[in-house]
Order: sequence, then C-alpha cells, then structure tokens
Amino acid sequence: MVLKHFRRAPAVAAVAVALAVVAMTTTNGRALLDTSSTSPNPAAFFEMLPFTAKAVSLSMVSIPRTRKYVQGWRRVSSTWKIMAGTIDLDTGVTTGYAPGIAIGCSGPIMMEDGAPLYVGGEFGNSGKKPANIDARTFITAKELSRLSTPAPGLLGCFYTLAASTRKIAQVLVVGGTANSDKGPAYSYSELWDSNNPTAPTVPVAHPTGFAATMGLNYYPFMALLPNREILWWGNRGGSITSGDSPFKTILDLPPLPDSYGPWHTMYPYTATVVLHALRPSATTGVYDTFSFTIFGGQNPKKVGSNTPACDKSARLDFTYCGPSKTDICIVNGGWQIETMPDRRLLADAIILPNERIFVHGGATTGRAGVSGRGHKANNGAPVSFAYDPSKPQGNRYQTTEQIVVMRSYHSTACLDITGQILSSGCDECGLPVPSGYEGKIQPNPTGDYEYRLTMGTPAEIKGVDRPVITSAPDVIYRGGTFEVTYTYAGTGITGVALTTPCASTHCINMNQRVVVLPYTVDTATSTITVTAPPAAQHGVAPRGEYVLWLLGDEVGQFGKTYSQGHWVTLKEA
Repeated sequence: MVLKHFRRAPAVAAVAVALAVVAMTTTNGRALLDTSSTSPNPAAFFEMLPFTAKAVSLSMVSIPRTRKYVQGWRRVSSTWKIMAGTIDLDTGVTTGYAPGIAIGCSGPIMMEDGAPLYVGGEFGNSGKKPANIDARTFITAKELSRLSTPAPGLLGCFYTLAASTRKIAQVLVVGGTANSDKGPAYSYSELWDSNNPTAPTVPVAHPTGFAATMGLNYYPFMALLPNREILWWGNRGGSITSGDSPFKTILDLPPLPDSYGPWHTMYPYTATVVLHALRPSATTGVYDTFSFTIFGGQNPKKVGSNTPACDKSARLDFTYCGPSKTDICIVNGGWQIETMPDRRLLADAIILPNERIFVHGGATTGRAGVSGRGHKANNGAPVSFAYDPSKPQGNRYQTTEQIVVMRSYHSTACLDITGQILSSGCDECGLPVPSGYEGKIQPNPTGDYEYRLTMGTPAEIKGVDRPVITSAPDVIYRGGTFEVTYTYAGTGITGVALTTPCASTHCINMNQRVVVLPYTVDTATSTITVTAPPAAQHGVAPRGEYVLWLLGDEVGQFGKTYSQGHWVTLKEA
C-alpha cells in the first residue's frame, strides 16, 4: 500500500484567537528581535494584493492546475453565513458562501484525483438559518458534498493510503475530540476506506511513544516516510510505525530534551512542524534519509496572553541503517536544538522548491484560542524567518523584511505556482502596530477578521534571472524518466524538484511534500532528462498532483533560485 500524507486540524466549535500586540523589548531577560529595523539583507519581501478575500482562511487548499484556492472558515455565530470562500489569483475574483456543512476546524487533504477532502468539523447551528450541519462525524469531499459519517471527533490528522491497483484506498484519521477545547481524548485512531465509504472505520491503536505525550491530541503531526512508514509526533514525543494495519511500532522517538525547555508543541500551544524535502543519495539514488523540525511552541503552565512563546527549534535527522527497509536510526547526535531569531507560535512552515523553509507569521506571546474565553496571542510577529536545513547548526536562520500584515491564529500560507507565498486569514486580528514598524505594518481596517491577502517573494527569486520551463509533460510515471526543455540565462540548471499542492490549517500543511529528483542536462539542446519518483519506494511520492520546478544558480546567501512551477500528475507505470 502507498501512504499519502494527509492531516486534520483541531476542530474547535466557534473558536478564534484575539490578538493584541503589546510592544516588548525583553522577555524574561532575553532580548527579542530588534523591532526598530529589519534585516539589511532580508530573506523575503512582502506586498499587499489589490483585492481582498470574502472569508477568513482558517484553512486553505490550492486547486490543481489553477491559481485558485478554497478557504474554510468557522461558524462565528449561529446565524453566520460565510463559512467558506474561494480566491482566484489570476482574476482577482474572490467569493464567500455558506457550504451547508460546518467544515470549520476540519482537516483538509488532497486526494489522488486533486479533490480536497475534509475530515470532521464543528457543531451545527441548532437549526437556525442558514442551516449548517454538524460536521464532526463527516468526511466531506470535492464540492463539500457529504460522502459518509464515520469519523468521530473534531480534530486530527489524516493520511490517504492507496494500493497500486486502486484509485484511492484508505484514510488514517488521527487525533481530535468530540468537544470544543476539552476531552476526553480518543485512545485510538481510525482507518476509513474511501472505496467503501459507508463501511465502519477500523480502530488503530496509538504507538506508545506518541500516546505518552499526546495530551488531548489536537493537530498531531503525521508524515509519510520513504518506505511507507508513518511518523507520529504528539506534543513532546512520538513514534515511527509501519504503514500497514496494524501499524506496528518501529521506533519510539526520544522525547524533547531539557535543552528545549518546558515548551509544548501541539494546540493550543501551537508550534509548526514540517518534514524536510526528501533527497536521494548521490551514490545510490535511494531516498535513505529524512528529517523533521519543530519551530516554537508555548509553556502550558499558567499561560496568559502576554506569556512569552518558545524561542527554540528542534530537529531530528534519520537514516535507514540496516538490511530491512524499516531499520531506522537517528543520526547527527539526536535532537538539534537551536535558538530562533525571535519567539514564535502559531506560524506556518512552507518548504520552497530549493528546500529552504519559511516560518511565516504567527505570534510571540500567548496561545491559540478565542478572546471570549480569555485565550489570546497578544503580540503579533512583524517579520518571518527563513531556515536553511543544508547549513551548519547555528547558521540556519535569516529574517525577512516586515510582513505588511501580521497574522496569527486561524491564518494560513501556501506556496503558489509562481514560487511566491500566498498568506491569508486570521481571526480577531485587530492588532496594534509594534514600535518601530509604523508605516511598515498596516493595521487591519476591518477589525478582528482579516480579509487582506499578501504575497511574499523569497529573495532568491526577486529581481534575478530564473529558469523557465518551455515544455514538460502533463503526466509522469513512477520509476520512469521524462524530458523537460528550458531556457536560462544563468550558469546552469542545478536541481529539479516536485512539490505537492497546499492543504493547510492550524499551522500544519496537511499535504506538504517536496521531493528532489535525479536528472541529467544536455546543454546543447537545453533538455533535462529527469528520473521520476522510484517504483521501489512508494512513500517518497504517492500518486497524484504535483508541481515541477527547475533550480538555478545560488543567489547570494539565500540559496538557489528556481523557476515558476509546471503542473504534473504522477501515475503508476
């Protein structure tokens, strides 16, 4: 079976986060990022788009072969109408509508055919108009039409498992509760078969390392690994299991060390967590290593709206280390704990085609939640970070220029096919501008709900020559090769990568995956022969929709530039 990574968010009924920025220069004796100026060499630049959204992007899913995005919002009140929307970046047209199903705080993922799938959601609205059906037990696909009702719980994570001879097979649903911001936590996950959607789900036991620290299990981080194993991360500990039922434990991960501090990483103390780009061995072509990094979090002890967030990131590197495909070892000394440029929670992590990771938006104090319950993140983050996993520990971070619009709880960010970063949403974001950013950060003119859209441009694609894909196939086949033609005024092509469409909510991109591909270049004909993801490692890249990118020269200290993307469909040979 082939596991396609897929996840679901904490569906908390009628939840938002109120943000009020308080200027701070020190926190518990530690100097924060200097807010009087930005980096002299910013890692990215941001601009406001000339149109606004009709809905707040609590979740955002990109639609393959377009520059369109579907937004999911929450049920703000029993009579609230706008609970979903669309954004078309090519035309500037946005919409807002009532889908009839309360999909707020569901978990979005993209299926093999490019259809978004939403698992779970919020309470209904007690029959008041417009009617919004309770979605906590729903799995909803495509045009938000109801498929079945097998999944109990509001929040969680999802994975799509596809057998090589079937279009779509099973979905693993992890995490969530049936109640808003309270337990009890489920003691099991569930397996749902999309080929038999009305059949009961199958319970799946949680691995011990994951279960030991998962708490209420809101928005756990789950990732599909190269040989179809599953990485489970639950707050301060986790596990790696097989990718087939009954999901046997291969390895329990070491818990976060004392050097990370007291910080928790799952909602409502929300860090952002990301699986790094998957890269083949230069000698064997086998995808035999993988890594993941946690950025930020919060201390759960007596946390208030001005409680400083975590200033650390934590990374684990792995390699396959034995005769079996599931012999996995932790390398490079275990947890790598680094100090970030500033404190952070509630950010989004976006992997670029050149493998750099942008930690975008978020807050520097507080926690996730709604102002009505006293849950706030009072200090918005005026700049974002870039993290380069290829650099030595201690030299991986850079900061961007001001992000124009500060965003925190219930906001999202996605990699666009242009190579830029689309940012949207935020509930209760009537934030005062931090000292030193007057005229650079623009306060929200509509109060709490943020409808403005921004686009971030990484420094490595701003004002530089970029490769241009002149021809490429629309369909590629696992284990085969394909040809791409290009033009480029730079020194030469330095890489080829695939990325998945965005499906993001609550600081976790449920569909995010970057795969580096082997290639050769014929400079005489400007033709690249690319090797597609391997047939022997279906976990590297499940079948479905991807975006193809070409990489060019290094741009100063910012990594390799890259082309605009080209949509492809990965199929079995």
